[in-house]
Amino acid sequence: MDIVIVPLILIILKRKVPVLTWFGIAVAAFGLYLLCITDGFTIQIGDGLVMGCAVAYSFQIILIDHYSEKTDVLKLSFMQFMFAGIVSGVVAVFAETISFQSVIDCIVPILYVAVLEVSIAFTLQIAGQKYTSAAIATVIMSLESLFAAVCGALFLHETMSVREIMGCVLMFGAFIIAQIPEMRADGK
Repeated sequence: MDIVIVPLILIILKRKVPVLTWFGIAVAAFGLYLLCITDGFTIQIGDGLVMGCAVAYSFQIILIDHYSEKTDVLKLSFMQFMFAGIVSGVVAVFAETISFQSVIDCIVPILYVAVLEVSIAFTLQIAGQKYTSAAIATVIMSLESLFAAVCGALFLHETMSVREIMGCVLMFGAFIIAQIPEMRADGK
């Protein structure tokens, strides 16, 4: 959903999103729909939580877009991790039952997530967003679903329906379409 929310926030902030980028966003959103939504479309409480997460992530993308040009990428990344760690720690103290043994038992997944998925991936996101607009960044990051589906098919031998394949094709096409205004601006 951040693929739609970010451009809407940009409009509220009175920032221009090129028409071709809007077209790419619409195509990507439809492709994501084909890839992810099943025939039995229902809304559960978890969907509300995911929507809340998409809104929060959209604001994070907008803030990174704003601050990545004004500050050092590593400093911004560190501040982001510190803030998230403090807030998560406070929430965990009140909402979770924390046991030292549970932390020891899960140390490998905790370190994997902390180092590879959070530290490296989010730092690279900040570095990459320094060179593109927030609207394009959301289209690029929406490709995570496409790559997850394709890797599931290639490595786990999962089958994809024609609908899911069409969603992947549309999302990849949208990725290219949405970047055309920036490529024109760069003279490429």
